[in-house]
Formats: sequence, C-alpha cells, structure tokens
Amino acid sequence: MFDHLTHLTNIRLDRHFRMTNLFRGAALRFVGLFSQRSSRMRQFLEALEEAAVQLDRMKMGASISSVAGSSVGFAGRRVHRGPGLAP
Repeated sequence: MFDHLTHLTNIRLDRHFRMTNLFRGAALRFVGLFSQRSSRMRQFLEALEEAAVQLDRMKMGASISSVAGSSVGFAGRRVHRGPGLAP
C-alpha cells in the first residue's frame, strides 16, 4: 500500500505530468485549430518563402549595381581629371 502511495505521489510531482494535465484542454483546442488551418498556414509560409527568395535576388542585384556604379564613377573621375593634369 505504501509503495502504491509513493508511486502516486511521484506521478503527481512529475512536472511533465502536471504540465500535460494543466494544459490538456488548451492543447486539444490548439491541435484542433492547427489541423483545420494547417493548409492555409502552409500556403502563407510558401508565399513568404517565395518573397524572401525574391528579396535576396533583389539585394544581390542591388549590390552588383552598387559595385558597378562605384567602378564607373571612379573611372569617370579619372577621365575627367586626366586632361586637366596633362602638360
């Protein structure tokens, strides 16, 4: 009998068991809502991923344009100053 009470006390004091029983109703509601809305959430996540890929491409293009613009600007300044420095 004492072993049985000790076992029940250990179960009651187990934090995982307490959390499971404490949030059982909320967890069941969450699982129900998630199963209803999972396809819509997946669509939103796929659209978000596509937007992120496009944003990465645009950032890479902007970086390339910035480097190319800096190079052209440097070459333009050299050409502009060249005739003034010629003897």
